[in-house]
Amino acid sequence: APLELLDVPAHLDGSRGMYRATGPNYLGAKDDYDAIRLWLASFLNAGKHRTFDAYRREIERFYMWCLLENNVPLSGVSLAHGIAYQGFLKAIPERFISKARVTREDPRWRPWRGQLNEASQAYALAIVSQCFTALWKNGYLTGNPLTSLKSVYTKTRVMDTSRALSTADLLWLRESLNDLPGLESKDPTRAALARRTRLILHLLLTTGMRRDEVASGRFSRLEKAVVRGVEQSDEWLLPVIGKGKKERKVPL
Repeated sequence: APLELLDVPAHLDGSRGMYRATGPNYLGAKDDYDAIRLWLASFLNAGKHRTFDAYRREIERFYMWCLLENNVPLSGVSLAHGIAYQGFLKAIPERFISKARVTREDPRWRPWRGQLNEASQAYALAIVSQCFTALWKNGYLTGNPLTSLKSVYTKTRVMDTSRALSTADLLWLRESLNDLPGLESKDPTRAALARRTRLILHLLLTTGMRRDEVASGRFSRLEKAVVRGVEQSDEWLLPVIGKGKKERKVPL
C-alpha cells in the first residue's frame, strides 16, 4: 500500500529502533512513520509540491523495502542494509512493479513502474540519504547509515541536443505560425485562440522560459528595460519566478 495507507506493525514502527536517538527530537516524531511524514510535510509547507511528490516516491519505496524485504524499521537500518538496497534497485522483483497506471488507492498499485537506469538508482539513494540526514540533524536518529555508501554511477555533463531545433526547423516553425489556421477567422474566439497559440510558442522559442513560467506570466508585470540609466521605449523585461523560487528578468 502507498505510504498514507500503510499499516505498520508495532514491532517495526521504530519506536525502539537500534539507531533511534534517546530523548526528544525536534520533529516531535514518536515513530518512523511519523518522522517520515513530518519530514515530507516540510516540503509541502514550503510550497515545493514537485519536490514533495519526488521525495515521497523514493522514501516510500525504501520504507516498504525495509518492512517487506528485511523486516527492519527505518531506525534500525545499517550500512549493510543500504548496500543491500543498492543491489535491490539493480534488479527490482516483478511483484514490486505496477503492470498498469492506476491511482494510489487501487489494490493493483505498486511502488515501481519498471526497472531503473543507473542515474535513477543513484537519485533514489541520494534522496533516501537526504532523509536520513534530516532525521539525524533533528535528533531522531543517531546518524546516517548511508553516508559511506559508494555510488558506481558517473554523471557525464554532455548537452543533450537530440531534441533541439535546427535553424531550418526554427524558420519553418515561424513561417507556420504566421500561417496558423484561425488567425484570419471571422470567429473572434477562434482567432483569439490562434493568436494565443502563436504568442505562447513565440515566447517559448525566443525567451527560453519554462512552460510554467510562461503560464504564470502576467502582462501587468512587464517593465521597460533600462540601459546605462536610460529607459528604453521599445525594449521590455518580464520578471519571472523560476526554479528554486529565484526571480530573473527575461528580455522580450
